[in-house]
Amino acid sequence: MFTRGPGEFEISDAARELHFSTLTRYEQGYITVACLTWRGRPIPFEYVRDERRHDGAVFFEAVIRNFGYSVVAEVVSAMGRADFADADDADQAFRYAVEAVLAYEPGGEGLNRRDGYNRLSYDGRLWTLGDFGDYFTAADIAGGDAE
Repeated sequence: MFTRGPGEFEISDAARELHFSTLTRYEQGYITVACLTWRGRPIPFEYVRDERRHDGAVFFEAVIRNFGYSVVAEVVSAMGRADFADADDADQAFRYAVEAVLAYEPGGEGLNRRDGYNRLSYDGRLWTLGDFGDYFTAADIAGGDAE
């Protein structure tokens, strides 16, 4: 499971050798350029996150784009295209990226939000952090959140 740190804009999961950090934002902060490092291998990608409302509840929906390569990541950090052993390797890395974005946003506080506050469109459904394990206790789920 991801936890905060080691830096302010980072989360990590030592057991799975995962580290997530944001590199920069562009288009007035609408697009985030991030890096997921898995087993020492950097994987750049970009994502967007929009506020949505359903039955009076506010949540944020993210979409990952440019997975495995980002021109902006190459410019700001000289990070090239990620190499994957095969399609299964790429799929697993993408699932880790989905989990990382859900755990991170907004600005490193995703772990402090209720399940469903962040959702990510992937593989024909909306994923929440709860889909990736026991991140939330009953008290966490009942609690409020504000951005």
